[in-house]
Amino acid sequence: MEKSTSEYLVQEVECAEPVRLIEMLYQRALRDLECAREMWPDKARRGDAMRFAVHAQMIIGELFGALNVKEGGDIAANLMRLYEFMQYHLVQAVNSPDPEAIRKISDVIGLLQPISDAWSTITRDQLRSQTNSLAEGGSLVA
Repeated sequence: MEKSTSEYLVQEVECAEPVRLIEMLYQRALRDLECAREMWPDKARRGDAMRFAVHAQMIIGELFGALNVKEGGDIAANLMRLYEFMQYHLVQAVNSPDPEAIRKISDVIGLLQPISDAWSTITRDQLRSQTNSLAEGGSLVA
């Protein structure tokens, strides 16, 4: 019996480390925004473009909700402000004329991409560290 792509994705999400889940959220938000930007000029696909933009907003909302400002200090506070700005920009995009909407979506991509890249580096380093620890005789049991 073959598993569908969605079944593999569900399994990946259920088994993923928290740091990997955040990475997946960033990647999906960026993919949604790229799709929205690409589809936006085609009026026949505008509804789909808006759905992608709204889905990216929802993901950014989840990232916002995952912040721990109390323990995260300035980094979490700055991310909170960035997420709020991104949300506002995407709301404006949906209500803007074509060239302006595309520019606003591109602006959000430009803000989100470096954060995603940095998080991917953190994820890779953390998972590599865990793998090295296991290779040296460590244990997954706390």
